[in-house]
Amino acid sequence: MSNAEKQNLLKKMVQEMRRGILSMAVLAMLPDSKYGYQILKELNGTGLSLSQDTLYPLLRRLEQ
Repeated sequence: MSNAEKQNLLKKMVQEMRRGILSMAVLAMLPDSKYGYQILKELNGTGLSLSQDTLYPLLRRLEQ
């Protein structure tokens, strides 16, 4: 495996881990009724930088 392929694989793994962590963080916040903006604000306050473009599709996927 070439160095470029290793870097690409590592990048994909980091992306998948980030998605999983964000999903778990959002799920952990859902027992309390909150609006998306409030979830976004709290997650950004913890250091998990997240945009609306990421949060709202994630909430839709979790709802399904």
